[in-house]
Amino acid sequence: MKIGISGVALGLIVWPAQAATLRPSETEAASEVERTRTVAVDYTKRLPDFICTETIRRYIRLTLPKTWRPTDILSIKLSFSGQAEDHRLVQIDGQPADEPEESLDGLVNIGEFGGMLEAVFDRATQAVFHWEGWRTVRNRPAAVYSYQVEKSHSLYMLTFNAGPCAHRLVVGYHGAVEVDRETGGVLRLVYEADGIPKEFPMQYVRTTVDYDFAEVAGKRYLLPIKSETETESVVMRARNIAKFGEYRKFSADSTVRFGDAEKQ
Repeated sequence: MKIGISGVALGLIVWPAQAATLRPSETEAASEVERTRTVAVDYTKRLPDFICTETIRRYIRLTLPKTWRPTDILSIKLSFSGQAEDHRLVQIDGQPADEPEESLDGLVNIGEFGGMLEAVFDRATQAVFHWEGWRTVRNRPAAVYSYQVEKSHSLYMLTFNAGPCAHRLVVGYHGAVEVDRETGGVLRLVYEADGIPKEFPMQYVRTTVDYDFAEVAGKRYLLPIKSETETESVVMRARNIAKFGEYRKFSADSTVRFGDAEKQ
């Protein structure tokens, strides 16, 4: 079972200091969403080439008993170069692995480095935004927006692989973005699939991505630190909890370490 997505972006909203605890007017909120859209399309262009480690803990929960059971731990070298992501699976449960991540059974999700942000802010998706309030995210004041994207304008595709058969479905989605008041960067993105037909193998898909500041080549950038995806089918639920770390500048001979193993 795999979730595929295409596109890249990051939204920025900057609020006046005096509006810290006040509800903006509809006109002000719409203006700031447009500012977000303008900045979003250039997000990956402003990111440096880098590599990082990604560790994914995968779980399943059967209908009975209703308890989460760990299945495996994936260790991935993630490279970002030329405004594109490359995922290389290097270990499964601490043992060397060479197969593509996409070939694995179970839940695989992508898009943390901008794909779903673009799917939310790209003008082509015609997302409808509503200002919801203020909250604190990792000790930082944030503006919260809910949003909705209809299937007819969606960039979000679900993929379910069952043996030789692959089921693909474009769906609408809704969720929330939480935006740092000081810097305008997105601190949290939530998206959930809408309108999945009963005959599709997955009936529920929801992802949350948390972003924080990380240093790459002496500069600080808002980058994913954690994501969690949960899906549900008739017989079971699946959950992936991914953590990102060890961000550093990319070069042709960049290496990553997982336990005692070093990978180019």
